Amino acid sequence: MNGRTTQRNSEIFINFFLSLTFLFLSVSLNAKNKIITKVFDVCTVTVEIYENGELTGTGTYTDNTGDCEYAEAMAYFIAVLTHAP
Repeated sequence: MNGRTTQRNSEIFINFFLSLTFLFLSVSLNAKNKIITKVFDVCTVTVEIYENGELTGTGTYTDNTGDCEYAEAMAYFIAVLTHAP
């Protein structure tokens, strides 16, 4: 395998992992507010987690490559890190 194939395989694995993470987080958490803003190739995602009607976590991530799925997964990850049950 050359370096380019290895890099592509790594990108596929990372995207697959992020997709699974996003699916798990969106099912397991009560993320009521999700704001996605895309201007040209800059995508900003803000996620708010509520528990019993109270804001318990928030996450914002900006990606300048236009990859909104990655930005959304990272915003969920940050929201989980700041989540205070």
